[in-house]
Amino acid sequence: VECLDILEYCEDGETRDFSWHDDRGCEGVQTSTVTVMNSTNSQSRDIDLEPTIYTKTDRHKIFAHWLIQQYGHDFLSRGSGVLDVAGGCGEISRTLHSFGIPSTLVDPNPRCYEHSKKPKRDWKPDSSPPFRVFPYALYGDGANFTSNTEKFDDNGENNEGHSTTVGEIAQNASMICGLHPDQATDPIVEMALRLNIPFAIVPCCVMPSLFPHRRQKTKRNKKKNNICNLNGFDCDTPDKSVGDPVRSYSAYCRYLLDLSSEAVPFYEDKLSFVGRNKVIFSKPNN
Repeated sequence: VECLDILEYCEDGETRDFSWHDDRGCEGVQTSTVTVMNSTNSQSRDIDLEPTIYTKTDRHKIFAHWLIQQYGHDFLSRGSGVLDVAGGCGEISRTLHSFGIPSTLVDPNPRCYEHSKKPKRDWKPDSSPPFRVFPYALYGDGANFTSNTEKFDDNGENNEGHSTTVGEIAQNASMICGLHPDQATDPIVEMALRLNIPFAIVPCCVMPSLFPHRRQKTKRNKKKNNICNLNGFDCDTPDKSVGDPVRSYSAYCRYLLDLSSEAVPFYEDKLSFVGRNKVIFSKPNN
């Protein structure tokens, strides 16, 4: 299974074993040492980000709270607000909206549902979510999205009589976020760098067969079991032009962090929910 590292190398060189929490994919991974508290009944404003490790059902709310904590209400509300890429069910946008922060869900297959006391499987599609919904995918550096001239109204409905285009909303966004955005992960970073706005992503699936061009900046010397820098140090490897392919979650996170520069440094943090919870993000220039 490409999207899971059953045995992963930690930064300190030790290994960490993962076990299956369920059979529903990437978010079902947990360590045996994690204490899990189910907070299904918690209100969105009452989630504490520090003392408890929550189940995956709260991951969208926790990420939205982290965004507010990291960037602030006023910054997130600038321009057209937050671009929630690959947001699926829209829980991040919905939580941001509950704090008065405008948000736009960008997903080729949006799955917005009305909240109900019934089990989630019985929820009905929400015909009018309280945020814009754009059914598009991001590619490359997001130019396909920022140049889109289709006109939508403030509710995300296609409206040729409205003056705002999809591209204008994208270009005026305060920042871009993505929780487990999979194929959209790299485009989020590249689009944010091109538009000179911050981003925050929580990477998940690596999918090396779909992205063979990803290469690490370092190459592991298997004979000496050490890491060799490709920028001038002897590595005893025949080809120093490229590093090893990015095949694991930890290598993918390093690859993303290596995309930073002195002008736009990247940072990392961790969220308090089970599974892949590492946040890689940039900060506003000002």
